[in-house]
Amino acid sequence: MDNENQKAQTFCDRYKVVETLKPGGMARVFRVIDRDTQLTLALKLPLAASTEAQASLAFHREHEALEELRHPNIVQLVNSGRTEHGELFLALEWLPICLSDKLAEGRRWTWEEFYTDVGAPLVLALAAAHKRHIAHRDIKPDNLRFDEFGTLKVIDFGIAKARASVGLGETFKQAGSPPYTPPEADDGANSFARDTYSWAAIALACLTGTTFANYDEFKHVLATLSARAAPLAVLQRCLSLNPLERPANATDLQVQLDEFHRNFTEGRPLHITLQISTRDLGELSKKLGDRRPEDSASLLQRDLNGSIHAYIVSEDDRLVRLLGATLDVTCKALDGSEIFRIQSVRLLEPERAERERRQASELRTVTLEILGPLSPTRNAANQRAFWLRLITEEGHRNRERDRMVREMWFDCWAAVLREKDRIQKNRRLRISFTSIRSQGNNAVAVCEGEINPDEFPNSLVYKLH
Repeated sequence: MDNENQKAQTFCDRYKVVETLKPGGMARVFRVIDRDTQLTLALKLPLAASTEAQASLAFHREHEALEELRHPNIVQLVNSGRTEHGELFLALEWLPICLSDKLAEGRRWTWEEFYTDVGAPLVLALAAAHKRHIAHRDIKPDNLRFDEFGTLKVIDFGIAKARASVGLGETFKQAGSPPYTPPEADDGANSFARDTYSWAAIALACLTGTTFANYDEFKHVLATLSARAAPLAVLQRCLSLNPLERPANATDLQVQLDEFHRNFTEGRPLHITLQISTRDLGELSKKLGDRRPEDSASLLQRDLNGSIHAYIVSEDDRLVRLLGATLDVTCKALDGSEIFRIQSVRLLEPERAERERRQASELRTVTLEILGPLSPTRNAANQRAFWLRLITEEGHRNRERDRMVREMWFDCWAAVLREKDRIQKNRRLRISFTSIRSQGNNAVAVCEGEINPDEFPNSLVYKLH
């Protein structure tokens, strides 16, 4: 079909073809304009007739996966159905930039750049898929694209595998894109570990600016990396040819990567920009005793920078809460911008502010600037880097809290067993526990059989109910 006919072609009397893109393994893709919404979309149709078994299966798998997965780093399914000729189609959000193009241009990322723009979004997308029991199985530079704001999205779930579904069969057992996918055949037992392997292959490509052609090249490039500049041990485990030595899934991988990134960025300064509206600035000025707006903005900046703590309110809505010495600010990370837009400001009593800060992550090396409603924002930066730092801090806090709870319960149970042994030995009393559960700040152990309370001594460990 010539270019003029391509441009004139329309599907479903709705999707006007603007450009025919390079076909993928089992699909052809068009850049189209949706006449109903005027949005630019990607329209995907099977490369072969939809009745051909493999192409049809791949198309149905992608459709099912994208219906199941709604995540900011996974391509969004806008519409689906059949064309006027009975062909299956998927209408997807348009993603103009491909990671493979950046690599072809010679782009090379530092660790902090890579993890902020590529690595963290990719592992978050894979973790979301794995939690829904879906393995992508074909992560490669061609299947990682960016929207117009630079947000990475995973595409092409055509050979994705739902772990909970029926047996894998032979259809896609050998599928993948070596060397970005591992060499072993996929029998379904380690599909998630295939994705963790691919994450590391992408990391190596970006950190070294290399496009790989075979597996042997990985060993050479790994030898050039410093353990201070990248999570070398994690990469080596991910790229093991034994799938059992890799992180079992993307959540496991994310924990390891976030800990490295947290240590890597510790002590590094980060500057972010907040913008306040005329209305919110006016309300804040009244709360502060009818100060001038410019003085109120300056006081807000000093208050937050003096003791900045933060936590994520909603990842979906991109809302974050910042706590200063006496001021409590909720703001939103704006798409297509590096700024955070202030949504509300509250004045807190010092005691309450202290209690609220204890529930948040302290960000010692983060500073911020407050811009007025009409101030230029061209120098704003680091929105994604700040969001990622907050995610890693919150993850670390949660893991530390879980560890402390586990240790508390272990110590509690150990104390119970020691006291049980002492009572049984000294009083010739047999105690048989059947279970233990939490009740507020107490542990409640359930005993088998009847026990006379008078037979128990006064104890700091036991209190009968």
